[in-house]
Amino acid sequence: MPQIKINRAAQHSETGRYPETFRAMLGHVPADLIARVTGRDLAMIIDALARCATRSKAIAERDACDEGVIWDARKRTLREIRLSTSST
Repeated sequence: MPQIKINRAAQHSETGRYPETFRAMLGHVPADLIARVTGRDLAMIIDALARCATRSKAIAERDACDEGVIWDARKRTLREIRLSTSST
């Protein structure tokens, strides 16, 4: 991969402030696309992917709360969510 272009993209990207997230998003961009776009274009692609991931996570959290369960991938089981209520 063209490291100079990737470094430039990280500098122009909002997501570039978070190197691990930037690399994770970059992993979803095909190498042939990276080769064809500019560093600024790549920054826009990375930021769009990061926004998508953030929205998807928010939707998943909302859905989990609505259903009252979450999937525990490590233990491969559903876990109930218990919402605490304060009694005042």
